[in-house]
Formats: sequence, structure tokens, C-alpha cells
Amino acid sequence: MYKEDLTGGIDGYQFVQKALAIEPDSSEMHFAAAIMASSPSRPSEREEHLRKARAAKNDSLLAQNLSTHFQ
Repeated sequence: MYKEDLTGGIDGYQFVQKALAIEPDSSEMHFAAAIMASSPSRPSEREEHLRKARAAKNDSLLAQNLSTHFQ
């Protein structure tokens, strides 16, 4: 199945990193970074972002998403 690359070669991971520099305690952004660190594979960064995302308190949607995407 053909899927057109609409990114223009831009790696969005760098934008998430910039957002985390502004808001380093954002569990949601760490969740996004963990997903993005899966492809291309960045295993140490992925685990660090997962650890920080899982530290979120009282965010049931994030907890559900973590459970769904990272068993």
C-alpha cells in the first residue's frame, strides 16, 4: 500500500524535544516522545521517556494509552 510521505523529510522528534525543553514535566509530551523514539529505534531514549510518562499522577487517559501502546 502506497503512503505518501507528507513530512518532507522532517524528523518530528526534534520538535518534541524542543517542547520538552520548554515543559520538561509534561507526561503527555514524554509519551509522544516514547512513541516517536520507537521508529527509528532509540531504545535508551524511549525507556527514559516511558519512565517519565508513567510518573504522571491522575491522568487516566494517559495511563490507558500507555497500557495500550506499551505493554
